[in-house]
Amino acid sequence: MENNLLCFKSTSKLTALSLPKIYKEGFFADDGIWTKLTIIKGKMKFAFLNLENEIIRQYSLNSKSEVELIKPLSVFKITPNSTDLQLKIDFYCSREDYFYNKYNFNSPHLEVVKATKFIDPCKTLDLGAGKGRNSLYLSSLNFNVTAIDYNAEFLYELTDISIREQLDINVIDHDIAKANIKGSYDFIFSTDVFMYLNPTRIQSIITNIKQQTHLNGYNLIVSALNATNHGRPLMPLPFTFIEGELKEYYEDWKIISYCENITASPYPYAMILAQKVSE
Repeated sequence: MENNLLCFKSTSKLTALSLPKIYKEGFFADDGIWTKLTIIKGKMKFAFLNLENEIIRQYSLNSKSEVELIKPLSVFKITPNSTDLQLKIDFYCSREDYFYNKYNFNSPHLEVVKATKFIDPCKTLDLGAGKGRNSLYLSSLNFNVTAIDYNAEFLYELTDISIREQLDINVIDHDIAKANIKGSYDFIFSTDVFMYLNPTRIQSIITNIKQQTHLNGYNLIVSALNATNHGRPLMPLPFTFIEGELKEYYEDWKIISYCENITASPYPYAMILAQKVSE
C-alpha cells in the first residue's frame, strides 16, 4: 500500500522529552491519512485506543521493530519507555489528496482522475487551469502538461508549487476566450470553466480545441448545466449548457462518456469525454 501513497508531511526528530502531548494522550488519524512511525533509537510502547481512549492493543517497540503503516481513522498513543527514545512520524495520503493535504489545494476533479485510468501520460492542455489542481495531479503522473489561464496570481502560485515539487509544467498567461490555441495536444480538458465565459465565445472555443487535438486524442469538458426543466433554480452564471448541447458539439467524435447530472450540488453539470477518431 505504501508504494501507492505519497508522504505530504514529516515531523522533525522527536525525543522522549519533545514528543508532543497529543501523541502521548491519544492521536486521531484523519480519514485518508496513513501514519508511519520510524523508531531511530530507544524504546517505546505503542497502543491502539478506542474512541473512549481505552487501550485495545499495546506493543513494546524499539529501533529493530517492523512497524506497519497505521491506517486512517485509527486512534493511538505513544509512551516513551526509555529516556533515549528518538523517533520520526510521517504522514501519507493518496496521490489525489496530496496537494490538498500539503498545500490546501482542492483535490483534482473526479472526472480528470477517472480519465487517467485509461488515458496514458501524453501531451496535455489544461484549459483554464486556475491554481492548477488538475495540472499538478496530471504532471505528478508524468503527463506533459501545459496550463493556461489569465489570472496572474493563480499562475504564480501554480508555478511556485510546480518548482517546489520539481514538476515540469508549462504555465502560460492566456485568455482562452480568444479561441486561438496554437499548439496541438493529445488530451485537452476544461473543468468548471465554461460557465464563467461569455456565451458568445463557447462555440468558437470548442471548435478551436477540437482542431488542436491530435487524431485519436481526447477532449474532456465539465461545466454547469441549465436544469430548470427539472425544478433546479437557474444558476447566476454567465453561461450554462442546455440539455444535450454539449453532446451535440461532439457528434462527429467517438463519445467515451457523457452525463448530465441534474441532482449534483452546488449546481447541475454536463460532462463529456470524447475521442477524435477522424480528421
